[in-house]
Amino acid sequence: MEGKKYISEAIKTESYKSEEIKGRFNDNLNDLLGTMLDTFNYQAENMDLVKKHLFYGKEVDLPGLTNTDSGSSLLKTPLTPNLTRLLHGVLGIITEAGEMSEQLHAHMYQGKKLDEVNIAEEIGDIFWYCAVICDTVGISFESLMDKNIEKLRARYGDKFSNEKAINRDLDTERKVLEKEH
Repeated sequence: MEGKKYISEAIKTESYKSEEIKGRFNDNLNDLLGTMLDTFNYQAENMDLVKKHLFYGKEVDLPGLTNTDSGSSLLKTPLTPNLTRLLHGVLGIITEAGEMSEQLHAHMYQGKKLDEVNIAEEIGDIFWYCAVICDTVGISFESLMDKNIEKLRARYGDKFSNEKAINRDLDTERKVLEKEH
């Protein structure tokens, strides 16, 4: 599936209802969301340090990192080349999402201008990490987009519904995702 078509199909099931969201956004939720974004951003920054240490050899100062024990005894699955690539991709997605989250937080809670160029850059970086993961698990972007749209259609039809978002038929969705193209 082509990118533009994917976007137009995906947003058919977008849950964007600005007035409903504003109605649910009270002071307690505002405080909680701000705290959660702060926490996520902090953790994403630490994961970025771990990623840079593991994959780029950067020396970083994190608690516990000076331990000379490799910690491999804690792993339940051996660190194979594919698992290493998957780890790189997942850490990368988290750290890039953290960078977007920082932009959103600064805009919402500090009144800073939203840097849409930076947002686009981070999305591009996420695509790069997604490409690594796709290659690792043997799926193409096109197949992934097709399967995701099929899953969304199975869940919602052609229009988002709160009811269907909350009460999902996970068995049907899994069957759609497992189907060969």
